[in-house]
Amino acid sequence: RPRVNFGFERFSLLYVWALLILVFGIWEPSLFLTTATLKTVAAQQAVTAIVALALLVPMAAGAFDLSVANMLGFALVLVTYFQSAYHMNPLLAVLITFAIAVMVGSVNGLVVVRFRVNSFIATIGMASIISAMIYYVSNGEQIVTGISPTFDKFGRLQPLGIPVPVIYMLAVALVIWFVTEHRPAGRKLYATGGNPVAARLSGIPTSKIVWGSLIVSAVVGAFAGILFASILGSASL
Repeated sequence: RPRVNFGFERFSLLYVWALLILVFGIWEPSLFLTTATLKTVAAQQAVTAIVALALLVPMAAGAFDLSVANMLGFALVLVTYFQSAYHMNPLLAVLITFAIAVMVGSVNGLVVVRFRVNSFIATIGMASIISAMIYYVSNGEQIVTGISPTFDKFGRLQPLGIPVPVIYMLAVALVIWFVTEHRPAGRKLYATGGNPVAARLSGIPTSKIVWGSLIVSAVVGAFAGILFASILGSASL
């Protein structure tokens, strides 16, 4: 007799999530199962989902990036600080923030690949450095003035009634899914994470794959921070 597999071993959290929605939907249907609640929850969790996607890339390559949450905070401070302190064009502030994220990811890759430090340890160290930089740039204060109104709209629009952070999150997820599942780079990524020795002997540049995955993680984490800054309209850590 064929055995029905509901995928509990792989998707158990999704089942728990659905159960919670069902319980609260029955408990408070007039408050919980509303369009306004759905939009609010989706917009609030979109940034968290983007950070999770950033973590997914190096994990597929067999590495860990524990500095991605700090990268979010650093990008949040940087993109608002550049506008507030230097009255910088928001687009230029975003581009500089992304450039700094590439540098952070490159340093992570250098330490992990060239110096052969365990990615867990290396990225924890980078997280501590980023935390210090956040305090240095912000001076421990909130940044609430001098932020461009155009930048604020970046995270507050609702095209077709959908909060724009949700659209950005879906776009990032779609790009990562397409690359990892349907492009040679994705197959190399999984091969490196599955068996780095066999992947290297097969001609896959495993060092470049790990290095690149850490850069991608930092950039996606920075995007989450930039988006969060545009939603808040300030840098409040």
